[in-house]
Amino acid sequence: MVLNEVQIQVLSSYLRYLWHDWQEAAMAVTEPEDPVLDALETVLSAFIAASKAFEDGREAQLSCPTFVLSMDVLQQAGIGDTVEQCLQVLRHPHPQNRSTGCPYTPQEDGHVCWTHHSPAGRAIVREPIGLLSLTAQNVPEAQIGKHAHGSVYEAKYSDDSVSRRDVVRQIGLQLASAKNVVLEQRVHLQRDHQLAEEEMQRTLQAAGEMERNELIRQMGKKSRDLDAKRRDYHRLKDAVSGLPVSTVAQI
Repeated sequence: MVLNEVQIQVLSSYLRYLWHDWQEAAMAVTEPEDPVLDALETVLSAFIAASKAFEDGREAQLSCPTFVLSMDVLQQAGIGDTVEQCLQVLRHPHPQNRSTGCPYTPQEDGHVCWTHHSPAGRAIVREPIGLLSLTAQNVPEAQIGKHAHGSVYEAKYSDDSVSRRDVVRQIGLQLASAKNVVLEQRVHLQRDHQLAEEEMQRTLQAAGEMERNELIRQMGKKSRDLDAKRRDYHRLKDAVSGLPVSTVAQI
């Protein structure tokens, strides 16, 4: 089972559409410990773990308190809807299937139906309703069998057609890249904050040096003024000491 080139492009475009909002939210953050970054990292880690769990044949539980709290944070940040869309794809039992059927073909609840033309003739084919319509790029085989509401055949695909496992695996790979962007943004902010802190320390140190130099200058000026007064005093004292007593008394 494998994704063909068209299916990879469709799925990648869909994930890029989702990631655009997440990336904008991550890039708008200015603090390395911002709750939005923490929430994105938590949710993306949970999504990646869910994709790996499914590949191992398990269904991941995406409902722990930390995950729910992170989803609330992202909802408040304005990106909760696109994150929820990704969650719906991971939880959906048939995300690869068509989301809409042929408008000229009678539809059934829980399924999409369309008219399939083949060399053997024309038949109405159905499959469980999906999300991404990737199976539209694969040719179904009409599994002959009667349905309660008429001659409707279940779509059956060959082993080289897209499956849920293919979708989930591809999502896991691309979300791992998205998570790296979040981590890189955190490292970038931490580096910026460290540089800003170092610059502040240098500024404070320079201010301290300037203040200390100004204090030294003022003390030097006071010392020079005091020395000048002392010299004036001694000159006056020497001048007075050489005068007659009657003159000194007049002074």
